[in-house]
Amino acid sequence: MTPPVITATSLHCLGMLAYICNDSDIFVIPPQPAGPYTFIFQVDAGQAPVPCTPGIVPGPVDSVTFHVTDASGIPTPAPGAEELLLVPAGKQNNFICKVPGNIRLPFILKLFTTGGQIATSLTISSNNQEIDLSGRAAGIYLATPDRHHEKGIKVVVQ
Repeated sequence: MTPPVITATSLHCLGMLAYICNDSDIFVIPPQPAGPYTFIFQVDAGQAPVPCTPGIVPGPVDSVTFHVTDASGIPTPAPGAEELLLVPAGKQNNFICKVPGNIRLPFILKLFTTGGQIATSLTISSNNQEIDLSGRAAGIYLATPDRHHEKGIKVVVQ
């Protein structure tokens, strides 16, 4: 698949009083979805007098390929991809861990506070394993499987 292309061009006018200039250009690229991109820049030359005759001489072209990532650093799952789920188990602060087929068992499920500290680590060894978080302080946590690139799961402990 060819990455999306972002292009920019510049026109420099040539004439009898032409001189070498050393200017910087700034190109603002608005936020883009995660993925690879190619930026292509071309400088064309025109002929004076004013107004400059545009693009008589095609100029140099350069490009750079770059990759946009999610701000969280956690890749966004593909549409329709299976995701790890924690669903209420009936008792307060107990959850059932539903493990998709793309995560190999056993794995460590890490629970992070909103401040980014690890609150606890749990070994998940089977699908539909019940986990008890009743010993945790009330609040919002982020659960994420260790060694896997899954989206974090918001967990509310009451």
